[in-house]
Amino acid sequence: MKITLNRESAIPVYEQIATAIEQMVENGQLTAGTKLPSERKMAEDVGVHRNTVVRAYGELVSKGVITSSSVRPKGYFVGEIVRKDFSRRFFPLEKGLKYEYSREARDFNEIYYYGLDGEEAVNFGGIIMDNTAYPVEGLEGVVSRIFGQSKSAEAQTLIHETEVLKRNICGFLEERNMDVSPQNIQIVAETNQAISYLMLLYLRKGDHVVVEDPIIPDVLSIFLNLGIEVIPVPMREDGMDMEMLEASIRKYKPKFIYTMPNYHNPTGVTTSLEKRKRVLQLAEIYNVPIIEEDYLYDFKYDERYIPSLYLLDTNRLVVYLNSFTLSFPFAAKIGYLVGPEDLVDMLGRVLSLDETVIGNIGEYFLNEYMEKGLLKERTDNLKLHYMQKRDLMCSELEKISDKGIYFVKPGGGLTLWCSLRKGINERMFCRKLAERKVIVYPGRIFYLEKNDNGHIRLSYSNVSDEEIIEGIRIIGEVLDEME
Repeated sequence: MKITLNRESAIPVYEQIATAIEQMVENGQLTAGTKLPSERKMAEDVGVHRNTVVRAYGELVSKGVITSSSVRPKGYFVGEIVRKDFSRRFFPLEKGLKYEYSREARDFNEIYYYGLDGEEAVNFGGIIMDNTAYPVEGLEGVVSRIFGQSKSAEAQTLIHETEVLKRNICGFLEERNMDVSPQNIQIVAETNQAISYLMLLYLRKGDHVVVEDPIIPDVLSIFLNLGIEVIPVPMREDGMDMEMLEASIRKYKPKFIYTMPNYHNPTGVTTSLEKRKRVLQLAEIYNVPIIEEDYLYDFKYDERYIPSLYLLDTNRLVVYLNSFTLSFPFAAKIGYLVGPEDLVDMLGRVLSLDETVIGNIGEYFLNEYMEKGLLKERTDNLKLHYMQKRDLMCSELEKISDKGIYFVKPGGGLTLWCSLRKGINERMFCRKLAERKVIVYPGRIFYLEKNDNGHIRLSYSNVSDEEIIEGIRIIGEVLDEME
């Protein structure tokens, strides 16, 4: 949208912008339903302060020329906002998905994508990685290696690159004392994809899965959308409640136990060695396989080492899931599953039916990174970077602990799970923070029982030190208002 301003004119700049947009609407250059550039984008394009654009848009809203929307679709629109409801035509499957896709899951995604909209806010919401922490040194040569070869060699490389990655992952896991062969590994786009296919392969509608409560909504949605009954077991300070776990297994006879023993998301809890052994014992007694998710392992800050369930397992009952998406996020979504050879073989067959392309370019880059020894170097740097973020957030929260917010410093991960003092309305608290441009996840989003649980989750994955300090200061002020 091109708007020319006359800086010498006596007409205020905001009026010139508003008039130019109004004329575009009148002459048909901007049609009904057209979304206007964001306040920040328009300010950059025209070369003015954002507040000038805010005032110009405000004038147009008051005249009814444009409409402002604070919910999706968010922004400024010419005339009325057009919301096309395709599902009214047919699609009972979509209606079924909407039924299972809970309000909390929608809220979870709304808050996550808020951080991608370019809004000026302190975003403690979704885990969105800080690209400045991921320099690209060492990858320059991989492009020429990939594309600087004959077509036949390129095709051959494409076919075998996944196998190369499997061998590299074996070496990678060997450093964690996990003795794994390529036949035990299946490459996936992300861990959620692996969970989805495991459910499709081995469960039917009405089957049960035991999960830790609270749980990430996108994982929960996988189960619910397949008609699987979810049995929540509360998290304690050292892992799941073992008595309730056994009672749930005996009563519901679940097909899987889903757990995240390292830096559980959202609580940050690390399951103790004693409880890990007990989970494996129960799995053996009742013959229930375990899905162990471990995508935050790379963000381990303390010196304490607790073996994974997969490593402790002697009965081939554990399926281990991990991902490079957070530690190697150059637009590459690469995860992997480790499990018994027969399961991996069957999963590979199912994946091959859905995917017409073998391998992806991200595997080339990841292999190059691993083979040059850069992945470990980068992971060490990331640990230091995010440990400093965690420590800063904890120190700032400690300054306002007397206002009614409490937490346990986690040994790793990218988030803090905070409890609010009794009597604080969680929904109202999060709403007041949003009004002050501080975005957090309310605790209710993560619980199966959708009550006001008096928690918030704060992510420090993509905020500056200054934003952490400012955001926690505002949290303290809002806590004062909640008196």
